[in-house]
Amino acid sequence: MPEPKDVIEKAKQFNLVGKKTEDTSAFLDLKLPSKGLPYKDKEGKVPETKIRPMKVKDEKLIAEMTGNNFEVRFLQLIRNTVRGIDAKEMTIGDRLYCILWLRINSYSPRYAIQFNCLSCNSPILHEFDLAKLTVLELPDDYHEPMTAILEDAGDDVQLRLLRVKDEMEIAQKMASGEKDEWLLRYAYSIVGSMTVFEKMKYINELSSKDFSIIRGYQEIFNHGVDFKQAYTCPDCGVTEILDIPFRPGLLIPEGSAMASRTTYK
Repeated sequence: MPEPKDVIEKAKQFNLVGKKTEDTSAFLDLKLPSKGLPYKDKEGKVPETKIRPMKVKDEKLIAEMTGNNFEVRFLQLIRNTVRGIDAKEMTIGDRLYCILWLRINSYSPRYAIQFNCLSCNSPILHEFDLAKLTVLELPDDYHEPMTAILEDAGDDVQLRLLRVKDEMEIAQKMASGEKDEWLLRYAYSIVGSMTVFEKMKYINELSSKDFSIIRGYQEIFNHGVDFKQAYTCPDCGVTEILDIPFRPGLLIPEGSAMASRTTYK
């Protein structure tokens, strides 16, 4: 198993574990990248969120993921491990952060992968420190919905961040034959009484300038985790920035990787 003190210290850099606990089922305070701002109640209060490391039953959800069930499995994983917020109402950025929190605090922040150097193309094996990834937070004055003025259309549209439930509905529509996933995502970000297909039709008739305002909202208020981290190639000596790929090994490290740090007696 990973060295407890080392893991906890690294996790603190990622604003994760508050203190060491002997009870692995205990829920710990969780500071989300959104700061809870999208989940304010009618009185303007943000929910108190907590999280616990994974158990085997949670790992099983990830191990049995397929292209057809990963949204449902991720939903159950968050429901098992997070308290204080409806898993379906969670923003995509907060979900990504929780998944990374679970990986770091259930196993280790170490993540070794093999890839070709971006500078010299040599194959290298490098161990990244996931606890040192940059957390992207929403600004303190963020609120929902936010109003955007579309100058060419002469309309005011209200926008919100995508939720887990939106991703699930998008996946269902894609499975049913809908092909325009790109446009579908922006349609879900528009708040209003129109159906999602009416919103897609509305977007299609917008000028590119107006549509860039809708796209820009999702980019400006992007939050969660930035997976870019530096490495230095042992062959050419050049330091580059790699966008760490989201692979199965990132969620569940190989047993051999964990066992290499364990003494069996």
